Amino acid sequence: MKHKFLLLLWMLCWGMGGFLQAQDSDSLTKRDMRRIRNQQKEKYFILGIGATYNRILDKQMSGNNYYGAGGTFWWGRQVTTPKLMKSFHFFKGNVAGLFPPSLQSQVIMGMIESDVAYTYTLNTSKESPWTLRVGGFASLFGNLRFNTALGNSALNYDIMLSVGPAFQAERKFTIPLLELPALLDYRFRVPLLAYLNRLPDYSLPYFGSPKGFFMPFGRQGRVVSDLGLILPLRSGNLNRVRFAYTWDFYGYRESEIFVTRVASHALTIALQVKL
Repeated sequence: MKHKFLLLLWMLCWGMGGFLQAQDSDSLTKRDMRRIRNQQKEKYFILGIGATYNRILDKQMSGNNYYGAGGTFWWGRQVTTPKLMKSFHFFKGNVAGLFPPSLQSQVIMGMIESDVAYTYTLNTSKESPWTLRVGGFASLFGNLRFNTALGNSALNYDIMLSVGPAFQAERKFTIPLLELPALLDYRFRVPLLAYLNRLPDYSLPYFGSPKGFFMPFGRQGRVVSDLGLILPLRSGNLNRVRFAYTWDFYGYRESEIFVTRVASHALTIALQVKL
């Protein structure tokens, strides 16, 4: 009887040991998988500057088109995994001075934006030099215009919160002779739905309080097209630099009078620091 009891106790202990070992093995596997996923992530802090050329038409303030140069700057973050890319602009600004063809007045323009985009990888093959991503974005965008020739209606602004699809294509290649790895990067965004807040009619406060309304695609429009070339700072360095051309068009139309068009061309350079 005593031997049976000892045998039963040994079997119970052995079974509990196997169970705990299996649990520990499972937890190790989960930790290993989590560690592998973290190793697959590429995280970059991004700091960029550039020069812009801009055109503005704001019929509430003037019937003229205004043209002029300016500067842009931003900082953000990018996280990439084999299946997903998350990109953030914590702050992006553009300041410019613009003139009509007659040079009789000046418009000082400021644009600010914060946005986030999630794009999912369509092809995960490591053999293909192409990577295609599709997803969506959300943006909080503001445009301020100050016309020095006007009096109490000199200031006008628009604030737009928008959501829409985002597309990205990348192609890896090697620059001949230099044997330097490079990445050609194209990004495209267009909002499908936006909430717009603007100053009262004709930018005059006694016309009422600021107006806010939802605008589907067609009544409002914004297109951001960005083509970039990414290079390592030097051979074997994980930090990168991105040279890019960006075309950013924004506008809306409420009626024949309330028409706004803002277009910006930018040549930029951005430092991408590996985290």
